[in-house]
Amino acid sequence: MDAEAGEKRSAALQQLLLDLECLPAEEVWRVRIFAGLRRVVAERRQLGVYGSGLSELLGAESQHDSSSSSAGPSGAGGEGLAMAVLSLLDAPALAALGRTRRHWRSLPHWPEHWFLLGRQDFGKQRRLVPPGKFERFDQTMLDAEVDWHARYGNFMWAARCPSVEDLRMAVVRVVHSLDLETSGLEEVRRRLAIELQIGHESLLSLECVEQLLEDASSMRSMGGRPLNLVDRSISPLAESLGPAWLLRQLDASVGFAAAGGSSGSRAMRVVVSSARRGSTVAGSKTLAARGKSSAVSEPDYALPKEEGKTDMRIYRPMTETVRTFLNPAHFFLLLKAHGTSFYTGVPDSLLKDMCAYITDNMPKESHVIAANEGTAMAIAAGHHLATGKVACVYLQNSGLGNTVNPLLSLCSSKVYSIPVLLIVGWRGEPGKKDEPQHLVQGALTPSLLKEMGVPYEILPDYAEGAFEVLNKAYAYMEKEKAPFALLVKKQTFEKYRLQSEQALFTEAGLLHREEILEKIAEAFPSEPLVTTTGFTSREMFELRVQKGQPHDQDFLTVGSMGHCSSIALGVALAKPHQNVLCIDGDGAALMHMGAFATTGQCGLTNFKHVLINNAVHDSVGGQPTGAAFIDFPSIALACGYRHAKRVSTGAELESALKELKEGEGPYFLEVRALPGARADLGRPTTSCYQNKDAFMDLLRKI
Repeated sequence: MDAEAGEKRSAALQQLLLDLECLPAEEVWRVRIFAGLRRVVAERRQLGVYGSGLSELLGAESQHDSSSSSAGPSGAGGEGLAMAVLSLLDAPALAALGRTRRHWRSLPHWPEHWFLLGRQDFGKQRRLVPPGKFERFDQTMLDAEVDWHARYGNFMWAARCPSVEDLRMAVVRVVHSLDLETSGLEEVRRRLAIELQIGHESLLSLECVEQLLEDASSMRSMGGRPLNLVDRSISPLAESLGPAWLLRQLDASVGFAAAGGSSGSRAMRVVVSSARRGSTVAGSKTLAARGKSSAVSEPDYALPKEEGKTDMRIYRPMTETVRTFLNPAHFFLLLKAHGTSFYTGVPDSLLKDMCAYITDNMPKESHVIAANEGTAMAIAAGHHLATGKVACVYLQNSGLGNTVNPLLSLCSSKVYSIPVLLIVGWRGEPGKKDEPQHLVQGALTPSLLKEMGVPYEILPDYAEGAFEVLNKAYAYMEKEKAPFALLVKKQTFEKYRLQSEQALFTEAGLLHREEILEKIAEAFPSEPLVTTTGFTSREMFELRVQKGQPHDQDFLTVGSMGHCSSIALGVALAKPHQNVLCIDGDGAALMHMGAFATTGQCGLTNFKHVLINNAVHDSVGGQPTGAAFIDFPSIALACGYRHAKRVSTGAELESALKELKEGEGPYFLEVRALPGARADLGRPTTSCYQNKDAFMDLLRKI
């Protein structure tokens, strides 16, 4: 590289950093790029190629001839540095930094290097592509990608499309499945909603669908392959869009939905209408000529434009009563921007939307639903030891007790000093109505974290606030090399429904849990029952109400997940001549599976253990437990149970319950079940004290 080219490169990179400095502090892509640059600095420092600072990195001349440097963005030398910076700018980042792209025109191209082409690899995974095999990384392609994100950036947020390629392919499938000459816009919207697996009303305005159809006209001849945009020219819209604008429009759509809009569609109409004010939509004219309704009203809150100018601002009513929610996809990207790419934990009802999004968007090797919270902490620690990265552990605050040991004896800055980001659902938050088992834990949660030496922040329910809190959390973990916690209040996250298929049971004749409980109650009309936490205890309580039966024989374990069988074991030890039945769940049994060994060791003939296995954490969002792949009867026998079997149908269950009642324990029965519960399922109307006293009175009479 000659001296003039080197100066141009250095000036362009310096100007890019200046532009980044001018972006709003909440801009996610600024964090992502700076974090990447810091990693590049660290890598070069380890190799002894550059100085220790960013300025030295940008101003350094190539210390190796380009012919001897390694290929790709990680190669040494000035060329490798520029490629490393380019590799950080995938398509979404390019869209967010569209106004800085003029500086990239002064960067020379190096054909001897491989270029990271973002989403131009015709697949979902980013990869290195050698020049000559595919399109060159040039300004035309860059502008085309910015153009697509400028047009459909907000649409992708609403539809949760992870990439431009996913959006393109969804449109391709719709175009190939419909006759556009006879299909109206509403039909196109409906089919597109199905393709993207979102609600019909959540789609962007008619204007965006029209524009998608206009762009899709060139897709029809592609035979379903990704659209080649090299020949597209940059639109005036892309020239004026900026990163802060995109973020504001995202928040505008969420705010409008929370304020009573139809899933954000009206706000999205405002967004697109203002963004394209003054521009011509060919698709609109075409469809209008066909007699299709395509009129979209002007935004309600746009101020009058000055003559000859386009007003890109969005105005919507902002009052102190507007309720906001944090988009799980947006929060996920914020975590990703800070370098977190591994998640583990135990699902929680307050975090179910975030957990569902992670389940849908992370591969199995990067997301592990743990048996209990302590196990999750240990997995996160192992991830850090292997990669040096901060893992995310999610849990309900009731599970903090399980984390105490690994937090204090493994991750503490005074022991191994391992940073972990804890996302804690704050059940029982003071001042909020909740169940009694959560109220005590909720009041103590902040002080418990403080006593363990774990700093915490409350996660805000809006994007900018979440960004600031995450900045603080990661800065602390980087400096102190210790865990940091985020407390999540009720209704922080926007609704998200789990989309991915789970490995559930496929046997015919499976029953729902409530049907199974009814058969158990009939088979054991007077024996003491200890029921596990979650829906099981709630359904058993309602079952007694429906049949007009007393509640004195049931101990409802409303908390203490995983300890139901141990409670029943304690009762059975004290009442050796009375059958005692434990009704367990798969998630609870997995949480403290060592209880199986304890029960088998005791060898009580009066201990009867029924496990209802639907393979999901039913009461906290339906995330999988892993129980679909576990042979529970074999484990029970190996732990010392005298008998163990599995049933699936109602007839099998009735026969097995007779054997369970008459046979010698410890006796284990697994009943495979369908997931789900009634939408109108209530909660116990008696207090925990009343339940305990009635159960103790029954035991005294036995």
